[in-house]
This record gives sequence, structure tokens and C-alpha cells, in this order.
Amino acid sequence: MRPTHLIVLLIVIILVFGAPKLPAIAGSIVEALKVFRRGAKELVEENEHDSTKESA
Repeated sequence: MRPTHLIVLLIVIILVFGAPKLPAIAGSIVEALKVFRRGAKELVEENEHDSTKESA
């Protein structure tokens, strides 16, 4: 994506959702990413634990 595409996308988002709602939306996205990363980390650790268990 070119920088101009990102600028246009941000302008459209501001027009659709309105500037006052953007911090709440950004906070929700950040929280969702944290939950996703935590879940992914748990799956990797579980997979590593299972593979070491099978090796023994």
C-alpha cells in the first residue's frame, strides 16, 4: 500500500465513524490484538509441551 492509500483510508474512516469514536475503536482493536497474541502464545507453548512429551 502506498502512503497516499493509507491517508485516503484514514480520511474515509474518520468520515464514517467520526473523530470522537476513533480512540474507542483503536482501544478495542488493541485489546483484541492482545487477546489474540496471548492465545497464540498459549497454543505455541502447548504445542511445544506436547511435542517434548511425545519425544520422551
